[in-house]
Amino acid sequence: MRKPLTEAQLIREIKKRSEKGFSVLYDLYAPLLYKIIWLSVKDKELADRLLEDTFLAIGYQINEFPFQHKGFKLWMAGIAKRMALQHVKQPLSDTVQVDLPDFPLPDFQFEF
Repeated sequence: MRKPLTEAQLIREIKKRSEKGFSVLYDLYAPLLYKIIWLSVKDKELADRLLEDTFLAIGYQINEFPFQHKGFKLWMAGIAKRMALQHVKQPLSDTVQVDLPDFPLPDFQFEF
């Protein structure tokens, strides 16, 4: 039987983009992070989506984790809470608004 990873080992695995690291991370922390998100949004589908976004953010921001300031769990909880609060302030949308430059349209003549 394998010894569980220490927090420092887990962080190193995530920094290496290790599938094992992300799997362990999810197994250990998904329930806690989901609860934090759900308490803010109170919607299962949205909480699922925000949980996924939270783990992506953790992966992208792992090199910014301040070892000397606070624990890893608290740092991730803060990311989850910010994800949820951002949604509460500005809901996610399935559509994306893109500003396109104005293009001159050719003159069309329709004959009926």
